[in-house]
Amino acid sequence: MTLVVLAAVLPPFAPWEASASCAVLPGQTRGAFASAPVVFVGMVVSTSNGDREATVKVESIWRGPDMLTYVRVIGTPEPSAQATSVDRTYRVGQRYLFVPENSYSAFQDNNCTATQVYSAALATEAPANARAPQPGGDPGPPVWVALLPWMGLGAIVLAAAGLVVWRRRRQSTSAWGR
Repeated sequence: MTLVVLAAVLPPFAPWEASASCAVLPGQTRGAFASAPVVFVGMVVSTSNGDREATVKVESIWRGPDMLTYVRVIGTPEPSAQATSVDRTYRVGQRYLFVPENSYSAFQDNNCTATQVYSAALATEAPANARAPQPGGDPGPPVWVALLPWMGLGAIVLAAAGLVVWRRRRQSTSAWGR
């Protein structure tokens, strides 16, 4: 009986990584990405959705199609879910070797892929034909997007002030006509 109670109570306290439902452990060796269709090195420039989605500045394409300088990587199979057992999170400013499941942006990634923090050891594995990305992509929302709510509020205040002035002029014009 005590064992059953412990089995029911302890799972929330188990380490998060241990709960991933991958068929194999995430790869940390060359073999894990040697035959992957897409492999690239990039630095995370911004994150969203609990750090499970990232805008990445691509630095080097090891394998796969040409891509733009900025791409999106989604580290969860269910972006609208609060969390899944295979979610990967990213850190802004961190460089990764990305080994996503698909070959186009937004790239699909999770804790079961061979994506990993880029290291000096991985740098020695770079293929001779690694190439730079094409200029372009979406580096994230421009600065002015953050100002949109304030611009909207300013437009409302100006409209309200204009309405007050218009009504006062109308009232004063009516008073003169009497």
